[in-house]
Amino acid sequence: MRKVILSLFSMVAVSGCATVSMIPGTAIVETNLSAEQSDLRAASDAYVRSAKEENWVKPSNGIADLAKVLMDGMSGEEKPANSYLEQIQADIPTPESQLVEIDSDVRLAAEGLAAVTAEASAFLAEPTAAETIRRSDVMSYETCLVTAQKARSSFVEALQSVAAEGSFDLMPAQDSLRDLDLAISDARKMADRLAVLRSGQSLETS
Repeated sequence: MRKVILSLFSMVAVSGCATVSMIPGTAIVETNLSAEQSDLRAASDAYVRSAKEENWVKPSNGIADLAKVLMDGMSGEEKPANSYLEQIQADIPTPESQLVEIDSDVRLAAEGLAAVTAEASAFLAEPTAAETIRRSDVMSYETCLVTAQKARSSFVEALQSVAAEGSFDLMPAQDSLRDLDLAISDARKMADRLAVLRSGQSLETS
């Protein structure tokens, strides 16, 4: 399976003709982003796009999907149309090798989400954050969080399938899954902080 290193995002912002590289905890802007896209939105969008390209998640169903997952979490009955599990099984012949791939993907998902959250933290630390935060910043980050939650559901399904095939050492993958859970927990808190900041700005400017 083609591997995208989520701890190092590379994207091109077409509207501003800008290239952004995302390294955990830092953002390197090689040319100026357009006024319509912050570093936070660029990092969030890159995470979502990479997750879709790796088939960790199915395409979003829009606002209704976003609200449902944020409020209720992912249902165990929901999975991608061409599921992550099916793709793993098609690409990798043995459960042992599948387990290695799953562990790698979980770690990448956790590292990538932590990197986006670090970008959000840096954004909040800016003195002008309350004046510059946009609705699109908040929504892009929330979509990133939802994507990570959906990816977690795909990973758990795949791990359960491998476990059913025999006795394997699941500990590394389980440790990686705990790291992802921590990253998701941190991201939920950060999403709340961003929403509160945006709400405060809206109240002041209404």
